[in-house]
Amino acid sequence: MFRIISYLLISVLTLSAESTKPLVPKVVIEYEAAVTMSKQEKVPYALLIHGSSWHPASQKFIDKLWQNQEFTKTLPAPLLLTAIHIKQHQTKEQREADEANYKSWKNRKISSFPCIQIYNHDGTLLKTYTGSELRKISTDTALTAHLKNTVEAIIKREQLLQQITKARTDKDQKLEASLLTQVIQLSLNSDKNLIEQLKKADPKDSSGQIAKATFRGWSYIRHITGLIKAKKVPQALEETKAHLTNSTFDNNQLALAYGARGMALAANNDFVPAWNAFKQAKATDPNGPSGEAMLQHGARIALTPSRAGFPPNSEFFNTDIGDNLTRDNASFTLSSVDPSDNPDHHPSLFSGNFAPTGFAFHTKAEKEAAIIIDLKKVCTLKAAQIYNRTGRRVQQRAATLTISTSLDAKTWNKLWQADKAQDDWEIKLATTVSTRYVKIALNSPSPEHLHLRGVNLFGETQASKPQIP
Repeated sequence: MFRIISYLLISVLTLSAESTKPLVPKVVIEYEAAVTMSKQEKVPYALLIHGSSWHPASQKFIDKLWQNQEFTKTLPAPLLLTAIHIKQHQTKEQREADEANYKSWKNRKISSFPCIQIYNHDGTLLKTYTGSELRKISTDTALTAHLKNTVEAIIKREQLLQQITKARTDKDQKLEASLLTQVIQLSLNSDKNLIEQLKKADPKDSSGQIAKATFRGWSYIRHITGLIKAKKVPQALEETKAHLTNSTFDNNQLALAYGARGMALAANNDFVPAWNAFKQAKATDPNGPSGEAMLQHGARIALTPSRAGFPPNSEFFNTDIGDNLTRDNASFTLSSVDPSDNPDHHPSLFSGNFAPTGFAFHTKAEKEAAIIIDLKKVCTLKAAQIYNRTGRRVQQRAATLTISTSLDAKTWNKLWQADKAQDDWEIKLATTVSTRYVKIALNSPSPEHLHLRGVNLFGETQASKPQIP
């Protein structure tokens, strides 16, 4: 607990009593004294919760800022500073004695130390800085700026609340809704009572602020997951669509809403728009954890079945590879058909989830076993993804895999050969190639089976060129 020299506190209080305007001390004082002074002077106070006796980061924060006179000189008025020291390994008597010094403190759910809570004079918790957010502003200039903005928002809140009371007395529901919207838009904690008042004043949520204030972040993602598990995908799609039309959402909220939309679309087997939604989540919140988390989740559940590009961990992610040339129109022929081949699984080579058997087609064991893909049009080929069959022993069969291209399915130009067998190959061509046919074949010295899970070819269709029949 912070202590203040007695004569300093006495002099501050004396000056406050003698002044025609309340003098707001920018000093660290005992918690209960700060609460009392805050009520008397009707000014907010900032509470630092720390564990400096056992937590080095707390001690550094105190030394660098909270007890630094240069920092307190720059603080915005009106604002009181106080602190609570959470200690460890105390006896019951020691703990009870300490807790008596902050008996009126109620908001004790602290996930990390140090933490700053900012209260209005009536005891309402209006702002919390903790974790990574606090670490980002742990300089005198940054923290001063944030505290200044918060104090200004609190003052504005008080003014608006007074106007709301008058509007309600005057039965001006439209003005009341407008003023409540302005309060909720302030960069302060949401107030459930104000939200309930706004619901009554603006039952149709014309401002969108009710949806914004009640958006539950990751709890909302869990809610959408629950709807999907309960086979209520249409409801999930409707809810996510509604949230994405709310122009009041911040970037973090929009990223989660796009991610939720992607989840619902993927559950509906609309994989391409699902992956686009996950990418939009990242683009909306490019530097935030929500955007990144949604992108990574989307890569797991939507990217592969969408056949829409390289995953985020690929060096080719977000590079110009054109469109998927195989997903919607391509067909293929095999050099031979093994009894293990199942024609029902052939579509999985180019679209959707992979076949449950682990391969979309299966040739016989032969020299130069091959699959020839017909793109139907002359295209500019830029990149390829090939997904090998899983299982170490059967994977080795693809160790000599090659890619060749042709305009007429007669004369072939070899573009690429595998160095070894692996789970999948990501191939971005150094130079683009015009082709209609793509042959994927084995170049093994002895007869071997060819079987793959998936093939995606990327590039651009050359619609203006005459097509080979």
